Amino acid sequence: MSSDPQADLADALRQLLTTVHRIRLDDHTAEALTGAVVELSDGLGGADRRRWYDPDAPGDAAAKRDDWRRWSLFRGDHQALAPPMRTERGTDDEGPFVRGRVTCGPMYEGPPGSVHGGYLAGLFDDLLGACLGLVDGPSGVTGRLTVRYRRPTPLDHPLELTARPVDVRARRLVARAQCLVDGRVTAEAEALFVRRELTRTVD
Repeated sequence: MSSDPQADLADALRQLLTTVHRIRLDDHTAEALTGAVVELSDGLGGADRRRWYDPDAPGDAAAKRDDWRRWSLFRGDHQALAPPMRTERGTDDEGPFVRGRVTCGPMYEGPPGSVHGGYLAGLFDDLLGACLGLVDGPSGVTGRLTVRYRRPTPLDHPLELTARPVDVRARRLVARAQCLVDGRVTAEAEALFVRRELTRTVD
């Protein structure tokens, strides 16, 4: 157990979902598991969690961005449906970048033994959007996302995705990214973000 009970809960749920996806369940076991899950869910109570964009959500802007990331479908450590993707920022000779590391299990399968192309596009979109936080100016939303799949991206294998801004303007930002497996590019992406002040948009 870690110091973050919410992340521990997400890990446990993620493990359950992965196990159910991997194994062949007989009807009796499936019925018993369904009953246990429904009973557990029905027994939970409490007020609805405030979304980061709610006017009365607690915390400052930084805390709200952190809350959004933690529940992200692609990198949220509080989100049981996320792999999740771990991200970091850096700078090299080409300028600032954001890098994500993730391993996708069987829940994210598309072609045999490979990550679903749609989910990989989602990982790209999430990481490319983080490039908005690497440059000055307002946040924004995705206007266009193009993905080129060069070869299958394997399941249960560490993936490294790197994104960086390549064209920064007052009203738009273009960023590019690639996914590497053992140093080989499996997919590339480019996104156009429309920059504008939106109370419900975070980097």
